[in-house]
Amino acid sequence: MEIDWAGFYAAEQRRRVPLPTYPFERQRYWIEGQPAPPAPALEPKLAMRDWFSMPSWKRSHPLALFPQLDLSEHHSVWLVFADAEGLGEQLAQRLEQQDQTVITVNAGEAFAQHDALTYTVHPLEKADYQALFQALRAAQLQPDRIVHLWNVTSTAAEGEGLPAFYSLLFLAQSLGEEVLTEPVRLAVVANQVHVVTGEEQLVAEKAVLLGPCRVMPQEYPQLTCRSIDVVLPPSESGSRSGLIDQLFMELITDSPDAVVAYRGQRRWVQTFEPVALGQGRSLLRPQGAYLITNGLSETGLTLAHYLAQTVQAKLVLTDPAPFPDRAAWPDWLASPCADDETCHKIEQLQAIEAFGAEVWVLGATELADIRAALAQVRQQVGQVHGVIHIPATRGGGLMQLKTAEQAQQVLAPRVIDTPMLEAALHDTPLDFLALFGSNVSVTGGLGLVDECAASAFLDAYAHSRENPLTFPIIAIDWSGWHWDDHFEQLAAGAPQMQADIKLLRETYGITPEEAGQAFELALSSAQPQIVVSTRDLQTFIDEQNTLTTSNVVRQQ
Repeated sequence: MEIDWAGFYAAEQRRRVPLPTYPFERQRYWIEGQPAPPAPALEPKLAMRDWFSMPSWKRSHPLALFPQLDLSEHHSVWLVFADAEGLGEQLAQRLEQQDQTVITVNAGEAFAQHDALTYTVHPLEKADYQALFQALRAAQLQPDRIVHLWNVTSTAAEGEGLPAFYSLLFLAQSLGEEVLTEPVRLAVVANQVHVVTGEEQLVAEKAVLLGPCRVMPQEYPQLTCRSIDVVLPPSESGSRSGLIDQLFMELITDSPDAVVAYRGQRRWVQTFEPVALGQGRSLLRPQGAYLITNGLSETGLTLAHYLAQTVQAKLVLTDPAPFPDRAAWPDWLASPCADDETCHKIEQLQAIEAFGAEVWVLGATELADIRAALAQVRQQVGQVHGVIHIPATRGGGLMQLKTAEQAQQVLAPRVIDTPMLEAALHDTPLDFLALFGSNVSVTGGLGLVDECAASAFLDAYAHSRENPLTFPIIAIDWSGWHWDDHFEQLAAGAPQMQADIKLLRETYGITPEEAGQAFELALSSAQPQIVVSTRDLQTFIDEQNTLTTSNVVRQQ
């Protein structure tokens, strides 16, 4: 078939278009990138007298002064992880009376959907959380308010808290797999987490929930998190209705407070107050005997150097890895060293002994090992006067990519080994047990959810033993060490971030010379928790809260 092109275009209207008589001259109008703004000048490192802070609590402003959600005009989808004590159930009823959509999730043995708004999830099964959000997505129910109450319990049994960490980790990961169109506000309600009045009976394991609470908003910009610690009244007292009223008002109020506690009718917020140290007596004895766990680490050897120089101590350094017997040290140093790290440690041990200290290196990982080591120490040096617990494994890695096994490697040396160590020492009249943590327990930090949780446990553990029957326990939340490039290694894929971390380490890191002095000052405080920061602590906290993953990605 032939096409009649003349007829095809017969109805077209054509016009004459004048064109320029000069040849085309190309001009570029490309958007030129703006030069990166110069990095703000770093404030100088503080003098050591200004490094130390301790947690404090102050009365909160009335909630009426903060913006509140008008439930009559705003409809939200609430996801309530209900506790076994009934607080979640009563809160859900109160919200439903305000025409809010409430989805209730109970802890159980396996995932199950009971009706459109009721589910069961196994707290330690990530797949159950994923199944929950898949079901909510299919029902077009995207929660914008989440209330987690699984750590509200009527007992003070040890071991209750660890599921809270994994539950919040899996909750965050499941949220991270969703396309969040609106901000999500998370409130984590628990009891037995904080000492506010001094009358509380803590369960230190519950404090691990503070790790996800602090780090989630830093790694998930659309997520905010508030930790709310309460005292659970007896069920028969009739006081729980007042607590429900307080929690209900807390949940519908948008306050900037990240860590809140209710005691009676009062609302308290956590702060950190500077404290001047140096007036108390030193707890270090001349020729005293000290046990340092993970003592062949750089931190352990640094403290050993200081104790050798200052009090010519008898030092027992435990280490989980095999180490050459003393008789083999000359051969190691005389031959070409295949293991430079081992040779370096031998040389440091000999330098420590040159100050007049006595040194023993023992392998100890299990409770029986520690008890055997202590028995051996008593035979050789007599009374042990102090113990320094330096957990071995460090944290690192974004929450979205973290497995339970990876987190457990960081949590176990703190959450499991610390009570085990205290049990081994229960009949030993020590001058102190020092627990070495990190100030990320109060600042959070990208990629540090497990280390933040683990250090928060150490803080709570020391507070839970504040009136000891045997010996004082102090948790020291250290700032970064000058020699420690751990965080730079974690940032290997982000060159600018790695350079920034290196600059901060070199500017603010605690040097070996400073470490021992700061340790002795912290011991003299007679407080269960001391936070060490070589820069203004509140400024550091504020910076960490603005250093979100999205900001870091934009800078790379």
